[in-house]
Amino acid sequence: RWEKKLKDNRDWLLSREKMKTDESKRTNNSVNASELFGFEGSFRKLTVD
Repeated sequence: RWEKKLKDNRDWLLSREKMKTDESKRTNNSVNASELFGFEGSFRKLTVD
């Protein structure tokens, strides 16, 4: 039963609840799609020779 699994994993679940991100280490650099993928848009027709 799921209730038994929940009780068996109680300590693990409680330890995960305390985990958080350290926002002080986050960079302020924002990445846009053109920098990440090189170009924007979509292909309507692709021709391969």
